[in-house]
Amino acid sequence: MGKLIMLELHKIKLRNWLICAIIANLLISLWVSTNLPDEAVKSYLEAFYSIRSYVEITFIVFSSVLLSKLFLDEYKNRTISVLFTYPVPRHHILIAKLILFCLFSFLTALLSNGFVAAFFLFVDSQRSFIAEPLTLLMLREEFFRIVINSISVVGLGIIPLYIGLIRKSVPAFMVCSMFLALMFGSTHDESGNNWSAAISIAMFCLVLGMISAIVSIRKVIREDIM
Repeated sequence: MGKLIMLELHKIKLRNWLICAIIANLLISLWVSTNLPDEAVKSYLEAFYSIRSYVEITFIVFSSVLLSKLFLDEYKNRTISVLFTYPVPRHHILIAKLILFCLFSFLTALLSNGFVAAFFLFVDSQRSFIAEPLTLLMLREEFFRIVINSISVVGLGIIPLYIGLIRKSVPAFMVCSMFLALMFGSTHDESGNNWSAAISIAMFCLVLGMISAIVSIRKVIREDIM
């Protein structure tokens, strides 16, 4: 399985995706640092909530583009039949793609949230947008919120896979992912204190994503590749 994942890493050219993620982080950071003061954000809780929302919406779509590259491009480039000539079970190849996607999506969402939050805190330390003191407890709780949000990104990023495979269409895939990003990207509890609701939403998104993944894998395996 490890060799299959490394093969997929080589095929997608990871360096290019990391550069795109870095550019996205810089753009979000600049947007947040410029606009949050104008929105009269008065607490770190509000600021962190806005940051998580921006990052989540961005990386649901970003992750979906990666998933499209991993799966739909195989059909678009007519390499799916060649892929299944490898001397390994088909489901191993597809699971390797999903594992790569889940790891990449989770880590990019996690690190991006941390980067944008750190960038905002640095700018705030220079300009004092927020008057309240920043405590270690706030940072610890925000870390757990970021982890929960990153799990949501993984689940929501996988959901469009089934629709994309049915239509064999990248546009249909992207429309679905953008709809999910806008619908779920800012639905978390703004107070940040309802942990059970936050965890429930993340698990719901992840379960939906896993169901979509299982159904999609079964569909690909049963297809008569011509």
